[in-house]
This record gives sequence, C-alpha cells and structure tokens, in this order.
Amino acid sequence: MMPLAKELSDIRDCYVFDLPGFGNSSIPHEPWSVDDYADLIQEFIANQEFDSADLLVHSFGGRIALKLCARPNAKQHINKVLITGGAGMKPKRGWKYYLRKYAAKLLKAPFLILPSFLREKALSWLRKTSVWKALGSSDYSKLEGVMRETFVKTVTEYLEPCLPDIPHEVLLLWGENDEAAPLYQAKRMEEGIEYAELVVI
Repeated sequence: MMPLAKELSDIRDCYVFDLPGFGNSSIPHEPWSVDDYADLIQEFIANQEFDSADLLVHSFGGRIALKLCARPNAKQHINKVLITGGAGMKPKRGWKYYLRKYAAKLLKAPFLILPSFLREKALSWLRKTSVWKALGSSDYSKLEGVMRETFVKTVTEYLEPCLPDIPHEVLLLWGENDEAAPLYQAKRMEEGIEYAELVVI
C-alpha cells in the first residue's frame, strides 16, 4: 500500500498502518480479534484533527473496514470506502480442505492424551514437521505463538452479518482471477452492502 499512498500524497493526507504483529510493529501480548484491530483504527481517527476519513484497504484491511463501518455512528468518522481484494467472507470449501482438516485432527489426537507439560512440547514438535506444514495454509505455517492464535481468531470470523449495517458508499475493486479473495466473495459483499459497487479488472 505504501507505493499507492506515495502517489496519492500529492492530493491527500495518507496514513499507512503497520498494525500490531505486522511490519515493524510489535506483537500484541495476547491474541487479537478483528474488533481489536478495528478499535485501534477507530481510536486513531478519533484522535486526529480531521473529523472523518476515507478508507482504502486491501486483504486483511477489508475485514477491519467491514467491522468499522458496521458500527453505530461509523458514518460520523468514515466517509467513502474502497476495498480491493478484501477478506472477510466465508470461503467455499472443497474436499481437499476437509481432507487436510481431518488429517490434522488425526495427527493431533495421540498427543492430546499426554499430560499437559508433555502435550505442549509434543504438539510444538508436530507443528514443525513437514507433514504438518503441508496440511496447513502457508500463512498459518509461517506464524507462531500469539500471531498464530490471532490468525486463527481473525480468519474464522465471517463478516456477512455486518454487511446490511454498512451505510457507506463502498467501491469494491477486484481482480477477475483473484485466488486469495475470489470474485464470488466480492459479489457477496456487493449484494450485502446497500451502497456498494463492484468493479472487476
């Protein structure tokens, strides 16, 4: 987002966030939810000299924007919203997903009967094996500790219930062949948000 912010800086004041656990920001002391990240952005906007802001978000930022905009009185602080390749909708799951999911459960099962002090060491060892890493998402396998728990907490919260509560004008800018956030998810957002418009590139 930084290159885009630099391009826009001639005509707008731009703020690009390194959220807790991302970029150069420190890792939070406990797992964060989408609401925790939304609280942070809301507090930032409230503490600035300007009264309101437009949001331009991508990927995980889409989750935060949906949460923020669905809150009561959000229209007072947030004007227009542009979401590109945003996350937050429940994905369609194929048989490969469920195969990996239940294979992981089977691998974990023997370790769960161990005493707690041994269980954590054993599970830590399991998570480092190539078999376990092959079963998880690439994002998940790169994380550990609090950020791994944060990842699970945020990606398993689906935000379809927020959509009808969003009163903002929302532009959805999507790649036709986006694999991380497929186009059907953008269409779901467009259907759920009253003043949303989808542009596919």
